[in-house]
Amino acid sequence: MAVDPDAAATALVDTWQHLVDTTPLGWRQREGGLLALATGVPVAMFNGIWVESIDPDARIVAGMFDRLAASGLPYCLQSRPGTAARPLRRSLQHSDIGTAPAAWIWRCSDGPSRL
Repeated sequence: MAVDPDAAATALVDTWQHLVDTTPLGWRQREGGLLALATGVPVAMFNGIWVESIDPDARIVAGMFDRLAASGLPYCLQSRPGTAARPLRRSLQHSDIGTAPAAWIWRCSDGPSRL
């Protein structure tokens, strides 16, 4: 059975959204095919941005990066197959990500790669 990438990305984002709603220090922002969240747990993979759309808006990503950086928690960026890399790179130019803890793009096809 083939898995539809759109359905898989939405299911993952929905799951993280439900998880963060159960954490007392957690917050989330879902906008433009993106989900930014912080659980309060100081582990990067439990805080970050999950990309649901294949064409995310760079300004939204940048704003989400800034909000995560302000949290003081380590965080990550998890992309989905087929996502355009250009908007993600562009968003880095409009955020404070350069001074934040390590940020990673996770790509299913080639593993983690440092931005």
